[in-house]
Amino acid sequence: MDPNILFKIILSLEGEKSQALLEELVELLDRYKAQKEAFYSAEMNHAQLLKLVKKYDIAIQQLLNDFIQKEATISDLKKREKEAINGTYDGVSFIEIKEYSQKKSAAISGSPCIYFDDFFTGPQGYKMCAQIYLNGDGSGKGTHLSIFLMLKKGPFDSILPFPLQGSVTFTLLNQDNKDPLRQTLALPEQSIPSSQRPTKEINILSACHKFVSHKVIEKFEEGFLRNDTIAITVKVDLS
Repeated sequence: MDPNILFKIILSLEGEKSQALLEELVELLDRYKAQKEAFYSAEMNHAQLLKLVKKYDIAIQQLLNDFIQKEATISDLKKREKEAINGTYDGVSFIEIKEYSQKKSAAISGSPCIYFDDFFTGPQGYKMCAQIYLNGDGSGKGTHLSIFLMLKKGPFDSILPFPLQGSVTFTLLNQDNKDPLRQTLALPEQSIPSSQRPTKEINILSACHKFVSHKVIEKFEEGFLRNDTIAITVKVDLS
């Protein structure tokens, strides 16, 4: 009902009834006004609160993104540091295989290949490693030691030229100071996918299936196997 009409009705009443109703109406209107102001104040506070929550959500998300980015940077730096410690930067990898007989038996029974430490062709060079099959692979399986040069995804690939060009020399060192056994292979032609920028973590760059026969390695007089240990070097030349 319109308050003005209500006032007229009250004023038309006699004496004390009119005064009592008027006082009750004023009290009711004051309560209504207070509740109305409280409602609008609460509604305004709610909107401000939502705005503040949204602001903090954005700030927290930004902090989270910064944290993730920094963690990725730290992880990459640790990876590079580990590579720098474990790898060499002259394009040469020295491999010493101890317990040759035991590892060859393991290769025969089901663990055919061994991967060795990464090395680099220079301070900001290609990342590579050697893979050896003690019981042979492909045409050399069961009769020869096979050795592969593997090209890996490296931290400097974005600034290096592809495809690779050059050669790799595998050398079985003689432990009696006699002549070593050596094979040099050209790296793949430019049209071969494995010489291109790596898309997989590890790729076969060069393979020597019949590097050296088991008979030559295991013949004592040859001087290649001593204390059940053989030693091999892998040298990459990109000149």
